[in-house]
Amino acid sequence: PLAVQGLRMTLMSSAESFVGVTWKTLDVRAEELSGLLLSDPQPIVESMNKRRESMSARSIDFVDLESITENFAITTAGSPLFRPEPDGHRVTNVAGGSTESTVLVSKVPLGRGSDVEWKFDIEELGHPDIPATKSEIALKVFFESTMRSNLSPHEATFILRRTRNGGLVLVTRIVFRNARNRAQFRPLLTVRVNSPDAFRTVVHDGTLYFLYSEAGSDDYQIATTAPVSGDLPATGVELKFVANGDEHKSDLTLRKLTIHEEPVAEID
Repeated sequence: PLAVQGLRMTLMSSAESFVGVTWKTLDVRAEELSGLLLSDPQPIVESMNKRRESMSARSIDFVDLESITENFAITTAGSPLFRPEPDGHRVTNVAGGSTESTVLVSKVPLGRGSDVEWKFDIEELGHPDIPATKSEIALKVFFESTMRSNLSPHEATFILRRTRNGGLVLVTRIVFRNARNRAQFRPLLTVRVNSPDAFRTVVHDGTLYFLYSEAGSDDYQIATTAPVSGDLPATGVELKFVANGDEHKSDLTLRKLTIHEEPVAEID
C-alpha cells in the first residue's frame, strides 16, 4: 500500500506575472489515517484524565540540582546556568557564536508508564527581537519497541520552536528503529501554539496521543495522534533545551515529571 506522509503545494510564476491560490478544503480518504486533528477531542481528554485516577503515579520534582542529578544524566554544550526556583529549577542556555544546549536523560526506570507528563514554565525562547528557528525545547519519550512493526515506534517527540515571525510552533513526530538500529523519522503534525507549560503522551486502546496545555489553563489539548500496538510502555525520557544564534536563549523552569502506570492485575 502507498503511505502518504505529507503534501506540498508549489506556486511558480515568471518575474512579470502573479499567481495567487486560495486552498479552501482538503479531503483525505484512506483505509488508515494518523496524525490528524480530532474534531471533538475534549471527551477523549476527559476519559484519559478519569482513567489515570486509577493508575499509580510517580513524580520527579526538579526542586534542586541534587534531585536532578539523581534521576537524570546531564550533558551540556556551553555553560548553562542552573538555579533553584520556588516551584522547580531554572535552566538557562545563552548562545554566543555557537549553539549552547542542555540534555537531561532519565537514568532510572520508568516502570511501564503509559501516561507521561512534563510540566515546565518558559521564561524565554529564542531572541525577543530576532527570532531563530533553531532555538527549541524538546521532550522525547522512549518506548519498549519491538522494532518489527510500523505500529511500534521507539520514540515520540515534542519540539517547541520559535519561528522567524516570532510565534511558537509545536512539532510532533515518532521515530522508528530499523534492523540496524538506525533512526527512521516520521513527522506527524506541526501546530501553532501560544505558550505551552506541559507536554504529555498517552498510550491507550492502540493510539498514541500527543497532548499539551497552554500557560494559565488546566485543560489539555490533543496536538495529534498515531496508531500503535496495544501495549507500548514508556521506558525513559529525554529533555533537551537548545539556544542557537548570537544572544539567543532557551530559558525555562523545570517543574515536574510524572509517570502514570497501569495497575498490575493480581494473580490468584
